[in-house]
Amino acid sequence: ALEFGVERHGTVVLRGNGRRVDLDPSELTSSEGDFIGEGPIRRAIRRLIAPTLPIIQVIQAGPGAFHGVDAIIDDLGYDVERLDSRTIGLDYAGADLLIVFADGPFDEGALQRAVRTQLGVGGSLLFAAEPGSDAWDLVQSLGVTSPPGVVYDAQYVVPYPRQPHLEVLPHGSTVGLAVGQHSPRVSSAGAVTVRTIAGLVWQEVLRTSRMGWLETEPGVVGVPTREEPKSGPFTVAAALTRRDQVNRRDSRAMVVADIDLFEDGFVATTTSNQQFIRNAIRWLTGRSSVSSRHARPRRSVVMSESELRVVQVGLLVPYPLCWLSIGMVIRRLRRRA
Repeated sequence: ALEFGVERHGTVVLRGNGRRVDLDPSELTSSEGDFIGEGPIRRAIRRLIAPTLPIIQVIQAGPGAFHGVDAIIDDLGYDVERLDSRTIGLDYAGADLLIVFADGPFDEGALQRAVRTQLGVGGSLLFAAEPGSDAWDLVQSLGVTSPPGVVYDAQYVVPYPRQPHLEVLPHGSTVGLAVGQHSPRVSSAGAVTVRTIAGLVWQEVLRTSRMGWLETEPGVVGVPTREEPKSGPFTVAAALTRRDQVNRRDSRAMVVADIDLFEDGFVATTTSNQQFIRNAIRWLTGRSSVSSRHARPRRSVVMSESELRVVQVGLLVPYPLCWLSIGMVIRRLRRRA
């Protein structure tokens, strides 16, 4: 304890590569005495061996389940930290990537503070909310809005007329996806509109076909009325890049007028949703070439003492004899010359 400067009993100290991480006992053991330190220890080891990995924070406002997103982030080798949308303090400093799922009531002041800080420090933002939600006011500084109403499309996911058939456009978040059976699935979606702002470039990522319309009038669900013309395509997801002239770096954002694309129900059963989320996180963190930490398995060779002795003898005897033979041949050739 004196050597490491530790004053509290139960503190775990990890050191490596000239760095050190201390884990408090409260991070390792619950109030009931159960061990809960697997996650903190894993994150501490990652900070020691790869301190430059991005910090990803997730704020969820609503009852949805997004454990599949956490699993994808973990598979990429990143750490995910979940924040309570009601208790974000004034000292919030931002992260490399902030993910916001606004599918229910939220503390407007706290969440607005988090989003404003994140964009102010030049961090990346993944924002998903239901169409027409008040949460869209949080990204007005990006020129993004979502009109009220649900997007439907005459081209839908058969046999589910309530699931629009989304077109995939070329982008870093759609690598490996194609229009058709490989497009991400949603149960319903909204529309995203982006107005032109100086220094900001945006691009469509997901959209409906030209047969899409915005359901805003009561009536037969899934059938456009005269007040609802088929004025598609409608943008469902957009990627934005803003140049920070002060820090000379690009900040990235992605907005999606849909929540269920990220929920466990679709992520667990649809590989295209998993691929889209994976690509989006890579693009937003600027690490498109990062591979999964499970992609390259490690192999180790274990030998017994007898096997090791055989290898040592095989290396010590043949090699000197080989060089001796080569030397004798060279000497004989020189004498003949």
